[in-house]
Amino acid sequence: MFSIFVSAFIIGLLMQYFVIGSLSRPKVKDGVIILKPEKLYSYLGLFGILIAFSLSVVPFTSIADRSTGIEFIPIMSLCFAAIGTYLFAWEARHSIEVHDDKIVSNSFWRKPKSILWVEIDKVNFDDMFLYLKLFNKTAAVRVHMHLPGFKNFLSTMKEKLNSNLYSNALTKVNKAYKKHNVDLSSGF
Repeated sequence: MFSIFVSAFIIGLLMQYFVIGSLSRPKVKDGVIILKPEKLYSYLGLFGILIAFSLSVVPFTSIADRSTGIEFIPIMSLCFAAIGTYLFAWEARHSIEVHDDKIVSNSFWRKPKSILWVEIDKVNFDDMFLYLKLFNKTAAVRVHMHLPGFKNFLSTMKEKLNSNLYSNALTKVNKAYKKHNVDLSSGF
């Protein structure tokens, strides 16, 4: 029971850290705003891979002879390895570039997706996964709320788009921030 409490507390602290980080200033290179995940995602990914490796060694130790439920260790090891690899690669490969005329999303797979500001006809916010999604007729770009500079991205979006497109999404974003005791309304 204590381990569940500690795990929930640590996850809560991490979420608060990422939310506060999203209020920070983004990187700017040659006039292009670049939103990139926190380095902590890489460290968490490496930690997950280390746990996966540690779990994969357990069946070959003397602990395996005394433990029950040993058959779940390979499944747990694969889960930690998959999540760890994803987090590590996401931090290393994902970025959002905000230009004056367009947004470019460099995804996990390094396949850039571009959308022009003037072509955006719909904006949604996914409460569960914390993604702001900007749509045009043929594509969509997702911007995660935990990216450093997300607040600046919202300011840029407000300058570039008609308020009818983003007002519902912005209300949901504000609610998500308020869950972490952060009030965005004062900055807008």
